[in-house]
Amino acid sequence: MQKTQLGCGGIVLLAASMSPAVYADTEESSPWGGSACVYYSQNGHDKDDYRSVRSLNWCASATYQISEDYSGYLSGGGYRAYEDRTGDFFTNTVLGVSRSALFDFGETGKVKASLQFTLPTSETSRKEDLITASRIGLSITGKAAGFDLSIAPRYSKNFHQYKTTVNGKVLTEHVVSVVSSVGYGVGDAYLSGSFIGGTSWTYAGFRRDWTYVGKLSASYQFTDSFSGALSASNSGVYFDAERGTLGNIELFNERSATYTATLTYSF
Repeated sequence: MQKTQLGCGGIVLLAASMSPAVYADTEESSPWGGSACVYYSQNGHDKDDYRSVRSLNWCASATYQISEDYSGYLSGGGYRAYEDRTGDFFTNTVLGVSRSALFDFGETGKVKASLQFTLPTSETSRKEDLITASRIGLSITGKAAGFDLSIAPRYSKNFHQYKTTVNGKVLTEHVVSVVSSVGYGVGDAYLSGSFIGGTSWTYAGFRRDWTYVGKLSASYQFTDSFSGALSASNSGVYFDAERGTLGNIELFNERSATYTATLTYSF
């Protein structure tokens, strides 16, 4: 995943101008919604250590309920980096549509689908001459013994103007990944764990290593609009017999793990 650069202010203003308050005189609820968040992240290394990674991040999203089954969404954000190349940067902007339920199964099971396109607003995407990226995904959710369960396979295809960058690096064309998660709520508190695994192919057909990100999170709903969360995540490389990769799988490493504190406002 690559970070994308600044420009969520416009999204926040757009969503705020179309908040439910605008429709207070009508009986129907507003089809508009959204959220804005700010979060600080760092790893376990001291800030004076060359391995230290710290950043202040922000994000915003707007959603529109097109019909009972379909909704559209727009999201973006940015971050301020405190190490290496410091400064403020945008992240990529995403425009998509989702279907709430393709079909149901069992007592609580649902299958959802989404299609989204990337607008290359990040510096990295612009340097790689990314035109757009399309991603289709399914989400299978359900409940068991009070736990929320989900698994989401996804496929992405990048569309670059060129197949290589200026330095001759062959760019990524295809990406496949699977996101699985489990969560449990206690009152206004919610505990969750997630695991993302995937691999990618270059335009030359070369497959890269399987990589993963594992994350543990605890959140609390302070009010109907405000929530906060603390999380820790770790990443690494799978054992890949086909490519002879031994990898560095670690369930948790207190130094290299990323720690995040988030405050979210929803409307």
